Amino acid sequence: MNIGISPKTQYLVVIGAYRITHNPMLFGAICLNLAFALLLKPPVAVAAVALCAVCMQAFVKLTEEIRLLEDFGKEYENYRARVSIPKRSAADQADRA
Repeated sequence: MNIGISPKTQYLVVIGAYRITHNPMLFGAICLNLAFALLLKPPVAVAAVALCAVCMQAFVKLTEEIRLLEDFGKEYENYRARVSIPKRSAADQADRA
């Protein structure tokens, strides 16, 4: 749609919560929804949260990651290789380096 709602990001943030996850707000929303689903206990609630989490993650990969790669290139590739949830093993990280 090419509609901007905020100014273009000037630099890549890699501190704070971004040290452990690419998208802290998405990660927090998934954790909160999963906690409520587990509290309610129906397996269908947990399954619904899992399905929504997969869909949200796919959407972010198809939209935000493409833009970040275009805007920050190698800097974002290096960040993406370092930071991942779930964490990649040391062997996987060595293979990517």
